[in-house]
Amino acid sequence: SNVLTELRKWKCAFMEQHRLEMMKERERHAAQTAGLKSELDSLKELLHTYETSNQRKDEVIKNLSQVLDRQKEKLEKMRAFTHWRLQHAEAKEEAHAVRVARQHHNLQLKKKVWLGWHSLVQKHWKVNVERACRSRAEEVCSRLSSEYEAKLAEHCEAIEKAQAEIRRLHMERERYEESMKKAFMRGVCALNMEALSMFHSTEGRAERLQVHEPRDSLAPQDEHGSATLAQLQPFPSSSRRFSPVHFDRPEPSQREADDMVTEL
Repeated sequence: SNVLTELRKWKCAFMEQHRLEMMKERERHAAQTAGLKSELDSLKELLHTYETSNQRKDEVIKNLSQVLDRQKEKLEKMRAFTHWRLQHAEAKEEAHAVRVARQHHNLQLKKKVWLGWHSLVQKHWKVNVERACRSRAEEVCSRLSSEYEAKLAEHCEAIEKAQAEIRRLHMERERYEESMKKAFMRGVCALNMEALSMFHSTEGRAERLQVHEPRDSLAPQDEHGSATLAQLQPFPSSSRRFSPVHFDRPEPSQREADDMVTEL
């Protein structure tokens, strides 16, 4: 009975332990299940996000493919247009070159024809040009000769007038020199006469004063000298008054007057 009792105790203990372990396992399984469930939900959301992004990427790729198709079509059109434009430019240049070559050919033909015509007409043309040039030169020479003759006559008349004026000025100068010479001679003669009279009067007066009053001889001499000087004053004015022409020239000095008298 004890053994059975012990066995029942062990059985109960094992059952309790098993029950506890089962509970722990269930809890761990529930925790793992919840974790896996949450992870599955997150993975579902991530998958939905990836699907959305893939759709967007597909749309972007589709749009880019459309844009690339449009660009390719545009490039094809531009290539075709450029090729056509190059062909058109080449055709235009070729047509222009043909036109220029034709014009050059026609110009060369015209030049040859003109040279031939010019070689035929050159003789008559040269004669006509020489005749026209000669007549024009003769007209110009005659006109210039008439103009120069008129100018020469005017200059000769001006020269004659200038010569007549010079002769008149020479005559006036000679007349003025003669009048000046006469005026100078009148002034010199008057000065000489006054000087001689002064010398004679001073000599007689000095002899008389030396006999009577030798000390008072200076005063009368001064008075007489002043009188003679007063008498000498009017002579230049009289000579100037009698001169035919008044000149603003300084009076000649005593030495120049003596030289003129000695020359006369």
